[in-house]
Amino acid sequence: MGAIYFVGAGPLGLPALRAARECGLAVVATDRNPDAPGFALADRGCVLDGTDVEGHLAFARTVREPIAGVVCGAEFGARTVQRLQAAFGLETNDAAAIERVLDKRAMKRAFLAASVPTPPAHAVRDAGELALLLAREGGDWVLKPAGGSGSRGVRLVGEGDDLAAAVAASRTAVGGALALVAEPYLAGRSIDANGLFLGGAFHPAGVLEKVAGPAPDFLPVGGWDPPDLPPAERETVYALLERACRAVGIAAGPVKGDFLRTDEGYVALEVAPRFHGDVTTCHTLPYGSRIDPLRFWFRFLATGEADPSLLAPREVAFATWRVLGLPPGRIESLADPRRAALFPRLTLLWHNPRLAGCVPRYADTTQIPGYVAAWGEDRAAAEETIAAWFASAGYRVTPDPVHAEWFARLREHLAAHGLASACAPAAGKAA
Repeated sequence: MGAIYFVGAGPLGLPALRAARECGLAVVATDRNPDAPGFALADRGCVLDGTDVEGHLAFARTVREPIAGVVCGAEFGARTVQRLQAAFGLETNDAAAIERVLDKRAMKRAFLAASVPTPPAHAVRDAGELALLLAREGGDWVLKPAGGSGSRGVRLVGEGDDLAAAVAASRTAVGGALALVAEPYLAGRSIDANGLFLGGAFHPAGVLEKVAGPAPDFLPVGGWDPPDLPPAERETVYALLERACRAVGIAAGPVKGDFLRTDEGYVALEVAPRFHGDVTTCHTLPYGSRIDPLRFWFRFLATGEADPSLLAPREVAFATWRVLGLPPGRIESLADPRRAALFPRLTLLWHNPRLAGCVPRYADTTQIPGYVAAWGEDRAAAEETIAAWFASAGYRVTPDPVHAEWFARLREHLAAHGLASACAPAAGKAA
C-alpha cells in the first residue's frame, strides 16, 4: 500500500485525510501541534513544524511505506513539500520555481516576462517611497508583503492615508519582513481556480468565487461555488491558471490561482503550488460543483488511473462559506460545535482557538472568529441552513465600541453580497 504524507493535520483538513484513506492510501501526518486531530486518522505521525525541512527529511527516512504524494495546504510548507518530493523520487517542481512563487516580486517579474496579464507591481521600501509612488501615479494601490499568504498585511492605500501606519501594519502582519510590493487597485470579481499537473499535463479542478471585506483590508470574508460564469469563461480562467503556473516554472502537482475579473478581462494576481485552502477545496467544492480534486489526485496515486468524473462539474447544488460574523469584543458564549451534527447540510463549523475569550478586529485569516460552510439545492437553501444554525447557536459577544463602526461596515458589506446570515447577534448593545 502506498502512503500520502501530510504536512499539516489540523481540523480544517480532516476531510482530506479521510479521503486519502478511502482511496486506499496509508496516511503519514505531521503537525507542529501535538494535539492536531489529524493524528487520530494517521498510520504514522510526528510533531513537526511545517517549515522544518531538515526535521521532515529525517522523519521521512523512518517511514517504511512507499510515499506516493506529499500534501500541504499553505505556502509555509512549500519548501518542505518540494524537498520531500525530491527525496521520495516523486514528480516535483524545482527549488528555484518554489522560491519564485514565494516572492511576489519574482512571481510578478515572471508573469510580465511571459506576457501573463497582471497588474504592474513596484517594490516599496518605506512610507516615503510609497508616498512618491502615489503622488506620481495617483489612484488607490494595494500594499502587500512580498512573502505572505492568508491576506496577511494586504491593505488598500491612497493619497492622504497614514502611509507610515499602513507600511508598519503590513510588515507586522508577517513578522516584520521588510520587503513590500504595491500594485494598482483594480475593481472586479475575485475568481479562484484549482488545477493539477500530472506528468506535465494540466487538469482543471474547480473554479470558485470569493468576496473580500471592506477596505482597507482584503480579508476574504465569504464565497461560493459554482460561480455565476458561463462555461467558456471558466475555460478562460483555467487557461490563465495553467499559463501563469508555467510562467513561474510550476508544472507538477496541485496548483491554485487567484484572479480578478475586470471589465477589460481577467488578470492573474498570484499562483501557488497547492490547492486552495481546505475551507473551499474540502468543504464547498465537493458539495456545489461536486468537483473533488483531492479525491481525484489520491485515487490516481493509489491506482495509477485517472477518474475524470471527479473533476467534471455537475452543478446540481450550491455551496457557500464565510467567516463567522462576530463583533469584536468580549465573548459571552460560543456555540457548542457538537450541535452542528443537527444540521446535516452544514459542511464546516470551526471556531478559531486563538480567540481566548475575546474577538479581535479581524483583518487576516489568523484573526478571524471562525468559519462556517453549508450546501443546498440552490443559494437560498444553503443560506437557509446557515441562518437556521445562527438562530439556534447561542453566540453572544459584548461588543467593543472602539470597533463598532468597523463591524457595522462589515455587516453592510456582507449583506450587500448576500452573506449576512453568518452575522451573529451581539450581547448587550448591538454593534
